[in-house]
Amino acid sequence: MKRTTWIAVFGAAMMVLLALLAAGCDNSIGEGGAIDIFYINSHGIKLVPNETRKLTVTANLNNAANKTVTWSSSNPEVATVDENGRVTATKKGGFTTIIAHLGDKEAICPVRVCSHVYPDEGDKCDECGFPKPVLEGGKISYSSVWAYIMYDPVILEKYDGEAAEVNIPEGVMEIGARAFEDCTNLVSVKIPDGVTKFGDYAFQGCTSLESVTIPDSVTSIGDGAFKGCTSLASMTIPASVTSPEYSVFEGCTNLASVVISDGVRSIWPYVFRGCTSLESVTIPDSVTSIGDGAFHGCTSLTNVTIPASVTSIWNSAFDGCTSLTTINYTGTEEDWNAITKGMEWNNNTGYYTITYNYKE
Repeated sequence: MKRTTWIAVFGAAMMVLLALLAAGCDNSIGEGGAIDIFYINSHGIKLVPNETRKLTVTANLNNAANKTVTWSSSNPEVATVDENGRVTATKKGGFTTIIAHLGDKEAICPVRVCSHVYPDEGDKCDECGFPKPVLEGGKISYSSVWAYIMYDPVILEKYDGEAAEVNIPEGVMEIGARAFEDCTNLVSVKIPDGVTKFGDYAFQGCTSLESVTIPDSVTSIGDGAFKGCTSLASMTIPASVTSPEYSVFEGCTNLASVVISDGVRSIWPYVFRGCTSLESVTIPDSVTSIGDGAFHGCTSLTNVTIPASVTSIWNSAFDGCTSLTTINYTGTEEDWNAITKGMEWNNNTGYYTITYNYKE
């Protein structure tokens, strides 16, 4: 394809994107059809503080009994939304997700308040004066004008410092892949609200890391993000992280306490493999699947609570849990027998009993 053709295609694509960002019409959703189509008429919007924008939806109702759309914001401190889908930005430098609800359907629209476009020279955002994130020993990349349109974030790409305590600056939105890998001096890290993603192996091999709090703004934790953090003793996975990815805490041999928040939907493969200090786990009602080897080799695990919402427990999920004595299951024995169970899901465990219809 000729270069001029590529330019034309790119220009057309950008025009379509900008049109989507500016979408907005009446809030009616019409009649007819089952609710098999439901979406917000915008892929994402960017606002400045105190700016408003009305979102609308498209739906095929098919004579559904409930035709009322309700709205919510994942972070009302950044932007609110009223009953008519009108979004109002409330502060500088934030990110939220607007959610439209119709029956059991949900549709989402990401919202950023200010883009934080930093000049090549200068330490403040041209738009709102938000300070340019700076971390001694860290490499941070900033959005270009095109990146701002495409919603690319401010990323902490790499930290090469020797500090024991690190405060990641406000304005950073992603911790890049392997950003802190093998920072063996790192003991604690403070992560600001507004960070949405931990890249793959972000803190892998930080053997002295004892303390990290994951804010509710985080929606994604990549493969092996804390793999081999052998001093990490406790962790809370917030509800915003629906599916922690492969091997996130694998080999965290000092991890004794884990809180999995209601909202997490699946325990991916090998997430807690080799966490030899983990003694007890309560899996919330939101979880439907426990992946391959999720708790493989958790030799101190004595009891686990599994909700009736779980429909599959995959290969070797509890293989090698040699101290396991109790499985508390909130459903009936019939429900338990209906769960899809992979090969050797309970291989090399202790002699355990199952309590059905368990209630705390």
